[in-house]
Amino acid sequence: MKFVRPVGAAADLREIEYISALHQTGETLRSDGSVSTEDVSRFLVSRYGLRVPASAVEETIARDFGGGDQLDLCEIMAMLLVPTLIKAEIGLHRDMFERELILAPTASSSSSSKLAGKEDLFESITGTQRLLKGDDRWPDADLIPFVLHMVLKDSTGCSEPKPLTVGLLQTIFRFYGEEEIAENDVLLEEMVSLAFTLRRDEEHGAEPPMFDAVTFAHCLTSDVSQYNAKAEGMLSTNFDDVFVNSQHGQCAGGDSANDATSAKRIFTFSSVDYAVDSFRSKSFVALLWVTWALFFYTFINETDVGDLDCQNEDRGEGEQFGCSIAEGIAKWLLIMVKLVVIGSPFVFICSLGQSTREAHPLFSLVSLVGISFMTFVPAFVKIQLVHSHDGTSAMVDTTRQNDKVAAEVMIWFMFACGVVLSLLTFQTILDTAIPQDYKDKHPLLKNVLASETVRMERSIKRAAAYKMNHLVRRAVKVHQAAEFEHGSGKDTSFGRALLAYGKTSNDQEEVGGFLYMYKRVWNGKLFDEDGIWLSNRMIQGMIAQFVICLWLVPFLQLIYGYITDFYGNIYADIAPPRWRILVPIIAGFTLGEFNAVKLMTSYIPSSAKTVLEFRTGALGSLHDAEFPKYRKSVDDASFIFGAMFWGSFISSGLVLAVSVLIVGIFCFEGFGSVVVRLLATIIGISCTIALKMMFLFFARRRFHDRAFYRVQPAAANVVGVILETWQLGVTTLYVLKRMVTLIAASFVFVGRIDVPFLSERADEIAGYQLDKFPFVFRKDMLLHEAHRHPYLDILGLIYMLKLRHKNDFGSPAGSCWRLLFVLALMPWLRKSRLRSDETKFGDAKFSQAGHVFQKFVSEKMADEGNFGRLTPVVGGEAPTGRASTKDEVDELKEVIERLKEENAFLRQQQRHSNRTAQREEPECAPSED
Repeated sequence: MKFVRPVGAAADLREIEYISALHQTGETLRSDGSVSTEDVSRFLVSRYGLRVPASAVEETIARDFGGGDQLDLCEIMAMLLVPTLIKAEIGLHRDMFERELILAPTASSSSSSKLAGKEDLFESITGTQRLLKGDDRWPDADLIPFVLHMVLKDSTGCSEPKPLTVGLLQTIFRFYGEEEIAENDVLLEEMVSLAFTLRRDEEHGAEPPMFDAVTFAHCLTSDVSQYNAKAEGMLSTNFDDVFVNSQHGQCAGGDSANDATSAKRIFTFSSVDYAVDSFRSKSFVALLWVTWALFFYTFINETDVGDLDCQNEDRGEGEQFGCSIAEGIAKWLLIMVKLVVIGSPFVFICSLGQSTREAHPLFSLVSLVGISFMTFVPAFVKIQLVHSHDGTSAMVDTTRQNDKVAAEVMIWFMFACGVVLSLLTFQTILDTAIPQDYKDKHPLLKNVLASETVRMERSIKRAAAYKMNHLVRRAVKVHQAAEFEHGSGKDTSFGRALLAYGKTSNDQEEVGGFLYMYKRVWNGKLFDEDGIWLSNRMIQGMIAQFVICLWLVPFLQLIYGYITDFYGNIYADIAPPRWRILVPIIAGFTLGEFNAVKLMTSYIPSSAKTVLEFRTGALGSLHDAEFPKYRKSVDDASFIFGAMFWGSFISSGLVLAVSVLIVGIFCFEGFGSVVVRLLATIIGISCTIALKMMFLFFARRRFHDRAFYRVQPAAANVVGVILETWQLGVTTLYVLKRMVTLIAASFVFVGRIDVPFLSERADEIAGYQLDKFPFVFRKDMLLHEAHRHPYLDILGLIYMLKLRHKNDFGSPAGSCWRLLFVLALMPWLRKSRLRSDETKFGDAKFSQAGHVFQKFVSEKMADEGNFGRLTPVVGGEAPTGRASTKDEVDELKEVIERLKEENAFLRQQQRHSNRTAQREEPECAPSED
């Protein structure tokens, strides 16, 4: 179960690309990672049941957070950082407040007003004080000053605060290649105006505020201040926090989802939503499906309906063959009808009221009646429904006239399931009937009545805060490592970070393991830190496998009773000794039970491992050619429950039968001599192999201990001939061993639908996939990741806040401030920008006034006003008025050679200036008042 995964900022980038691949809904994946308005619209309706037209998304979310009809990865990251920046601003003011108290305890603090009403935000759920630096879910207090230092130092050459003007912003954005923003004076003026809302420099009149850490923090968060960090630890869903409980600020409009801009909440039958898992309780749904499966196989019998009497002697062979086919079709259609007609109403009725949405208690009472009919009634009442033609049997029969193997155990297990389902239904009734205000006043009662899904959603909210906080810290570490390696000379932190990022992009670590995953389940870190959402289909499949483990025990007792009866009659005189029968059976049942338990306990570690591999890039997503296949036919996930149940049943049965057969052969008296010869042969071959291994141990060290190269070729060739001749005889045994190993492994892997047994090359013949269940299992995991990933949880919250607060939440100016924060802290995301002249480095469209171009342009070309840029070619045609001649090509070659020489000279000068700067850091020029 262990695996190697990428770590660091490179793994974080791959995870952002991964959520983009999950978020996209087009026929093909956009490799740039952009998310369209149609993608956002479909996400909202699938995840929250909010139907918002794509045009409305463009007019609200895309306009204020992206500036177009698509959101690129930089803009997505800027949205993800909203909660982190809100908390970073509070941490900054808390740090300044404590420093002011230390320096001047009696003086009034300028930061105290910013903290007014938010002091308790700095306390965790347990009530302990949050750390100013190093807290798991709270950003470091120096995060915003750290980024501001880089922005000013890189763009202006000095990190001292300066007056915040349009000119300063133009310089900053031009340094980061954002010419489109730098040339938009209206947008820049709006960005500057955000700083004036701080109301800190009223005594200076209309003078521009100083661009310091406090101003930067205010500009980053002023337009999204409705976000409430307290909600991260609350026992509630994001939808309720926005539209029901108003945890994220009051709205000037209505209080419901339908009052949002062009948004309408639709009915989704959330109590049976197995893609989002929006029902109240995983335990309820899992036990409900297991109960239905047991009810079907225990009480629903085959009848003579569909029997066509195909073996009638009056029919010819051809007619009998056609009749048998028709009979088979009719019987399987009847099975389908019984499963659908009986099973679907049972699931729908019993699921009424089991939703995170508010529902009338009457629905839960109807659900309770359905549960009682399926669990309590069969245990005590004998009924027959839909009799056969001769009246000897019925389709639904609880009389237990012909008991199946261990049927009593299954019946009482269903009774126990009914008790648990009833208790969960009573919990739903109480939670619905008791007013929310009363539950808020009694936290213990609210905690007891809270549903499992709400608890899991709280874990996802906490995991999102944890993951984003550590993502930011890993980005900071890249800058710190770059500064430690290259110093803080004239090189920009932007360039140093890119170099450091490239060096660490291949860092990996080995994690995982069976015990490792269950330890994280036990301490809650798998949910509160990793944000893993376990699929309910997998949970109910594991419960079904647990039923198989229980079923094997009474089945063994039944077999033991048959053996006892056999030896108690006249056959005891001719039967072999009892131990020769009992030992194989006990060994077979032990191995079968072990296999069933192993299968049941392997799914959680395996699924968590696969999810983490997708997130860190160990398994491809956005740029992988195989990933789009997972996005098709996601309804195949309905196979999982039945495949897990029958896979475990057949696998354990095969292991049991084969084990009984093999051990029985060894215990059978007539095979004693054969067993002795077989053991002798095995021992002889083992001794020979041991001698060969000892010989090769010394021979390889002397002749062939240099990887692919031989130290003494002649001696190595002699040894090779000896091995070739000897291996020719014993290879047969190795092939037989391989065959037995593969067959034995196939018996076990019949019950493992979570991992592929066949390799990618062996799993496909003529375009047909032989074993599709591991593929389907991954589809189900990705289906839940697309709705429940912690980062998508944040994006969904931002989307809903924008729809709720409309123009009061988010703005183009605030988004540009956060975009600047992203470009400075994570320059490796720069390649994912869409709306910028300098986005695609491969196109070489650098601005003439840009920092990068001016650094490498030759003096001669700059004096002439010619920057060496050719007229762009449109449609593959040559530019107008210019002909592609041999002289021009030769001239271009000369220019290229001259530029190479000039660039080499510039690099030499740069290295010299770096060494000089490391010895002495130049002082910043004083800022003008």
